Amino acid sequence: MFNKRCGRQFSSLKLQLIAKPGKTISEIALKHSIGQPTLSNCIRGTRTSARVNEILLQEWEISVADAREAYKEHKEREILGNPVTFEEAFEWMVRKRFEYRTTYKGVVTTWEEFRKAQYDLVYPIYKAVFAPRFVA
Repeated sequence: MFNKRCGRQFSSLKLQLIAKPGKTISEIALKHSIGQPTLSNCIRGTRTSARVNEILLQEWEISVADAREAYKEHKEREILGNPVTFEEAFEWMVRKRFEYRTTYKGVVTTWEEFRKAQYDLVYPIYKAVFAPRFVA
């Protein structure tokens, strides 16, 4: 179902989890006829665009502010030598999905039910693809 992409990837693990196959910056840019640098600059915080915010809400189910927060946290923790772990990134992704679906999609469920469903159904798939592997 998920194959880890080749080539350039997001430096932020949180954004890697959000950007499923078919929803990378280059694919979104092509689909919406917008420049890749525009999307990247909005995520990095060097540019603002209401259109990019709408595109990210539609494609990734997060706002530009959420993407910037993830990118900024990744950069800060990378400098400190304490990178974001897979578990932290997955928990962040589940929280953002819950916020989006209850706010914009009208899903009526509790946080506990939603979180349990995500961990039961999606966690093993993401862990197999994104969790670090150790050679014995």
